[in-house]
Amino acid sequence: MEFYRPQWLWGLLLVAVPVWIHFFGIRTRKAKVIPSLLWLLKVNPSQRSKSRLKDLIVLLLRILTIVFVVLSLASPRSSLSTKLLQVDNYPAKWNERNTWMPTLLENLDDGFYQLYDRQGTYYGTHEKAAVRTVVEKMAYTNAPLERVTGALLLSYGFDNSLQAPAWIPSRQAKINLPIEKEANSLGDQTFKWKVLGNVTVENNNRLIDSRSDSTYSISLDETASGQLVDLTISHDSIHEDNHFSWRPTPPSRRLILSNNVQTPINEFITLDDSVVQYSSDLVINYEEFHAIVLLGFDFIPPSLEGYVGKLVQFSKGKQYQDGGTSIPELNHPFFTNFFIGPSLQNAWPEVSSYNVLREDEEPLLWLDGAVVASLRDRIYKQGFMPKDWAHPFYRAINQWSLGSSTRIEYVPFLGSDFYESNVILDGVDVIDNPKSEYSQGFAMNLFNEKLYLLLALLCALIALIFVKI
Repeated sequence: MEFYRPQWLWGLLLVAVPVWIHFFGIRTRKAKVIPSLLWLLKVNPSQRSKSRLKDLIVLLLRILTIVFVVLSLASPRSSLSTKLLQVDNYPAKWNERNTWMPTLLENLDDGFYQLYDRQGTYYGTHEKAAVRTVVEKMAYTNAPLERVTGALLLSYGFDNSLQAPAWIPSRQAKINLPIEKEANSLGDQTFKWKVLGNVTVENNNRLIDSRSDSTYSISLDETASGQLVDLTISHDSIHEDNHFSWRPTPPSRRLILSNNVQTPINEFITLDDSVVQYSSDLVINYEEFHAIVLLGFDFIPPSLEGYVGKLVQFSKGKQYQDGGTSIPELNHPFFTNFFIGPSLQNAWPEVSSYNVLREDEEPLLWLDGAVVASLRDRIYKQGFMPKDWAHPFYRAINQWSLGSSTRIEYVPFLGSDFYESNVILDGVDVIDNPKSEYSQGFAMNLFNEKLYLLLALLCALIALIFVKI
């Protein structure tokens, strides 16, 4: 015998309470001879024996009452009676599982189940009544189905990888249509679908747009504002792959060191930045910052030797010319991960004076065949001070140094519904009407905690009767 809640077995120590009361709780009274009562009949020894026997029976019944209550709370079970159950938490209709999952769960036999999800992740052993609570907390996944050998699979029947033995709810086949997503060089994203659907857009959980259409565009400014943006397109029966969210990652702490820079840099600095004027005797704990920006530096201060965070260096520039537009090295991963695209005129950062950088430090910008900006691992170097801090290039550098970005979250297209092909598979049963939660009845076996609770009540009742006799 095993126990689902073995910690309750410590309650068996309570057996000592009635035993102690029986043997030590009542003091033995000394008999006193009263001459005037000598004529009374002596107590019959057989009556004393019956009284002791009754007390022992009552004691035993009290002990059994405690034992049965503790066993009921510990929930005994047989390891052989524990069954395997796998829940297919595929995204299709998973957000609406309360409309179809109870039909499957109520038809399970009473008992204990080793619970697994679609990927074969183990969720522990639970009673039938507790399985629904665990399932309600499962998140969906579109990972491939990893079947647990011998487990009964409960599934909505949408996926084409369904394997027997399995139960699926009785329902109608659902229509699921794809959504095409395109992005231009400015970072604007356009969504298209074939039929008219209702579109809603929320910004920080506040509705900002609602319309019926078959196309919708989200601009870069909407998704790069550091706010949560949600786009929902309701055009078919499966909603999980119709939702798109842009979630900003939290920025890191950053230090701005200025070396006598007069150029306004308000567009680059955030409210959370610490701005300090540099001096050779400056004492500061650089390890408190995830990134450090050096403005107007032709050198890296010796105190930053060994610094492991991100480092951004803007030099003052020494070589002069009448302004030129730098050309990007677009093959660098930086432009894929952070840069939002050129302006409409393809106007890259203008340079009035610059320092030439080494070419082996992964160039980002070129000017007259010379490297004027580079990025290698955690260090960005630029041989000139920007004229326009609001330029898209510096917005990207700012985002990179902060370690913040906006990531889009969505469920890829889930494909077509395979319900009609799944229902004809051998070993796949269609469950129609849910049974009543009381339809299983009371199973008379040693692994039913209700049986022990009933025995405890019976022992307590008999003990009470013996006390009254």
